[in-house]
Amino acid sequence: MKNLLKLGETLESVSIWADCAKGYCGPLTPEMKAFVAKTPRHHDYQSADLTFQAAGYANGAVGTRDHDVVQILRQCVGVLQGQPSAANPHGLSQREALLLMAHLVGDIHQPPHVGTAYVDLI
Repeated sequence: MKNLLKLGETLESVSIWADCAKGYCGPLTPEMKAFVAKTPRHHDYQSADLTFQAAGYANGAVGTRDHDVVQILRQCVGVLQGQPSAANPHGLSQREALLLMAHLVGDIHQPPHVGTAYVDLI
């Protein structure tokens, strides 16, 4: 994976890349602009809105999306393993997959990124 990092980059230094691509770190680099242009829903990649009462993640459950943090992490793993493009609907490059993964692994350990409160109206 070192070949996916630029000279002087480490996983630690690129771990904020996904937030920077949202514009939180100043002007976007050309690489970030290209990523944003091809992935307009990238803001949603960093969370899943499961109810806090959920016992676990289940595809299609309330609060899940096909582009939530769990699905994007799965796609990142597939891209890095060289799986067919059908497993990569967002067209992530291997470098983008690595940069996203470096960030998202931290996000999933923060409760506000993977849970929310829902009121049961039934």
